[in-house]
Amino acid sequence: MFGDSFIYLITHVMSGADIMPEFMKNTTIVVSIYFGFQLNFYYIS
Repeated sequence: MFGDSFIYLITHVMSGADIMPEFMKNTTIVVSIYFGFQLNFYYIS
């Protein structure tokens, strides 16, 4: 969670407001996929 906030802060400071919606969408997709893999590994083990 801290890394997500840090990346958001850096893009905001560097005035990356135009790429923020795309960035947040991609970040959400990657985190969801990672969570799915971790959940599957938990159930398998």
